[in-house]
Amino acid sequence: MQGQFSSQPLLLNIPQVMQMLGLSRSKVHKLIKREGLPVMRFGRAVRISLSDLEQWLQERK
Repeated sequence: MQGQFSSQPLLLNIPQVMQMLGLSRSKVHKLIKREGLPVMRFGRAVRISLSDLEQWLQERK
């Protein structure tokens, strides 16, 4: 079967991003609001694409 999902989720929630980056909830929210960390919104749910997060980090090296 092609296109199988990896064990890594495609979309991350805020706690997952906090853990991956080693940052607090407030710092992640500041990155979203002030630094342009791209998010997707599904109603009240905020999700961050793993590929968008990786690209965003690469652009800040």
